Amino acid sequence: MSLSWSNPLMCSFFTDLQINEINDLQNNDINRLKILLANKATTMLHGKKAAQNSEQAAKEAFSGNSLGSNLPSVKIETKQLENNVNIIDLIILSKAENSKSEIRRLIKGKAIKINDAVVLDEKFIINQELFTENYLKLSIGKKRHIKIELN
Repeated sequence: MSLSWSNPLMCSFFTDLQINEINDLQNNDINRLKILLANKATTMLHGKKAAQNSEQAAKEAFSGNSLGSNLPSVKIETKQLENNVNIIDLIILSKAENSKSEIRRLIKGKAIKINDAVVLDEKFIINQELFTENYLKLSIGKKRHIKIELN
């Protein structure tokens, strides 16, 4: 038996929701079901406060118009920007990736974003204008988001 959203019985292992409630949500709003199951599982494993914090961080990270106060953050010195830091250097500094060739592949695949805007050029220069209130959001793929903070 494989774990799948199409298998409500497997979903029930991670929550105390009734199978008919899972079926109803699955048929009507699969994304709402995913959020509900994630919150229930997190509550069971880590407690209600952790589930609330996790949900808030996810909302901020994926809303598209927030830097996300609960995102992991990396601080860089303002003077580092004077040395023409490009997108590859920024990702290496953030320690999100350590392979320049992997970063180039991600850029070619349109998987790198700065403040939710896709970066298409590996020579893209990071400047202070990209920072709002001394922060910018670096996204790598759909699920990795980092807040870059000027120090």
